[in-house]
Amino acid sequence: MSNTQQLALSIQPIISYPHQAQVGKTYLMTIDLQSSEDEWPYEEEEYPIYCMLDTSPLFSCQPLGEPAVVLHRFGGSYGAAEFLLTAAQEEMQGEITVTLVNAWGVPIRVLSLGKISVTQVVTDKRKIIESYKRETPVSKNYWRNPYIVTRAIHEPEKFFGREDLFAFIEDNLNNNIQIQLLHGQRRIGKSSVLKQVSQKITLENRENFVFICFDLEAYSQSSTSDIIYNLAEEICQELDLSSLLSIFPNTQINNNLEIFDEIFLPTVCHELGNKKLVLLLDESDMAITSNNTFSSFFQYLQTLLIKQKKIFIIPVLGRFDDDVKNIFQLFNSPLYQKIDLLYETSARRLITNPAQGILRYEEEAIKAIFELSSGHPYFTQGICFRIFLQAKVSGKSQVNRKNVDKIVDETIDYLQGGLVWFWDGLSFEEKVFFAAVTEVQKIAIEQKIWLPEDPFTRLKSYGVVQTEEIIQAPKKLVNKGYLDDTERRVKIELVRRWLVKSHPLNREILTLEKIKEAEIKQILEQEIQLYRHGNSQDLIDLYEKILELNPNHFTTISVLAQKYWDVKNFDKALELYNRVYQANPIQNKEKLLQAREAYGEHLRKQGELIKAKIQFEGVLEIEPDRESAKQQILEINAELENQEASQIEVENQLINSRWFWKLVAGIRRRLGG
Repeated sequence: MSNTQQLALSIQPIISYPHQAQVGKTYLMTIDLQSSEDEWPYEEEEYPIYCMLDTSPLFSCQPLGEPAVVLHRFGGSYGAAEFLLTAAQEEMQGEITVTLVNAWGVPIRVLSLGKISVTQVVTDKRKIIESYKRETPVSKNYWRNPYIVTRAIHEPEKFFGREDLFAFIEDNLNNNIQIQLLHGQRRIGKSSVLKQVSQKITLENRENFVFICFDLEAYSQSSTSDIIYNLAEEICQELDLSSLLSIFPNTQINNNLEIFDEIFLPTVCHELGNKKLVLLLDESDMAITSNNTFSSFFQYLQTLLIKQKKIFIIPVLGRFDDDVKNIFQLFNSPLYQKIDLLYETSARRLITNPAQGILRYEEEAIKAIFELSSGHPYFTQGICFRIFLQAKVSGKSQVNRKNVDKIVDETIDYLQGGLVWFWDGLSFEEKVFFAAVTEVQKIAIEQKIWLPEDPFTRLKSYGVVQTEEIIQAPKKLVNKGYLDDTERRVKIELVRRWLVKSHPLNREILTLEKIKEAEIKQILEQEIQLYRHGNSQDLIDLYEKILELNPNHFTTISVLAQKYWDVKNFDKALELYNRVYQANPIQNKEKLLQAREAYGEHLRKQGELIKAKIQFEGVLEIEPDRESAKQQILEINAELENQEASQIEVENQLINSRWFWKLVAGIRRRLGG
């Protein structure tokens, strides 16, 4: 396509944006696109359209991820582009301009969203979010993909499972438990759970509580007072109490947090009558910062719960480290529930219900999807999303196991972003152990062995020293839901297959060098000075100090091996050369072979022929066709044969000598023989 060609596809924009915004408030704007044609005019199966926003002076704009919508020829888009809009600090009116641009940077459509106002007080909550949707006739054959992958689920009819979790929350609320913690790994559906709480508790209890969802992700660099003020804004917006907020400006709350808990909240509770206020705090652990905002924020919440008995708090946590353990101590071990994988019955509904009337899943297909996802909602939806596209391509509504197997690689590519998040939250030691589990499990599957090899044995074969952090890694990975209880199998098959492709063990081992990187860099600053003085022992001591900090710093191991060689400590040098070879055979093979050969030649000159032969045999174990080692062994064998022949000749001469027989006769006389 030339860069001057216009968009040949007729599209329908669907835009959600703030029609009326409050000064300083942040809003979510989404832009999605639908194709309104049956025929796809392009050779590529995917067509990206970039969204350029002009929001000035009404808002400052920050895209969440790639500011693009990717259309697919067989099922709409992969999801909306999202933007955070922060309203100006003064009242004004204006418009937002959205320019849709193709991959060559050519504008293909300009949309004007007018009559937008920024005010001190939002007068009508119902007008906050306005939708732009130009209705376009859509073919009866057009199927919009019903599986949700890229966002939290707001619609109760599209949410499946978690009944025991909602029962747990409801029972605790009825028993006046003021704080309960929820925890789950990344992409497990924590935000979706919070969006559903108000709908999933029983109708009679729904009348007793008011639920406010508040996402803390955007406040990682904010002070506690800023978080509280934005929480107050959210409460007022949700409860149509905007006039109340005008009484408590941000400057007052910044100077005195007691205004919030002693004046603002009692006023809100009075407005609610007999209802209780439940604060659902999403991404709570994302607020951890170097200035201890997280700790002080939760310390304030603890004080708040003591003062206000009609306030309930449900924080959702995405990790379980020392910071989270401190929260447990702060709230005196509050009730806690894990947001885990879906049960098979719930996963089955998640697979079949969204596409009911469109796709028919065979029993083996459902089993295959569950085997891949283990009931993880994100991966289940992702697999089904690709199956739906496949059905569009083939025009077949029946889904069997072969259909599932066919889209596995495509699904892994499609879910790459979520899989990377899954991985990035781990420490280097956890990543290496995770990769080791993946490798031993792959071998076990190929050999049809039920229980894979011990991953620690595999790590040892790669020259990895087991530090305390590596030893603790399997238990942490089990607690996070990444490994099963054997500590030798990845819990989610789709994740295992991705790891095999993207994070092989031999590559991950090299990342161990990043551990204590800053401290090691500081030590290495002395290296140049020591080289100038030419003191090999001081350099050896320097490198040994680095290995005390990080025994798996393979660059240092390689350099240290050479230093030990220079001071003729050959055994230690070979031990280290062997370790770096185990970690990276391709890069370090020649170093090890040359060291073994050189040591073998040294031993041969010293007359240690057997020891020398062992070194050359070790070379041939690694490289069987190495002629230099073969030649050395031939020469050593010849020398050994000559030595043996000489020894036999000496013994024969000794036996034939008169002196020998006189010696034998003397021994016999002494023995009385």
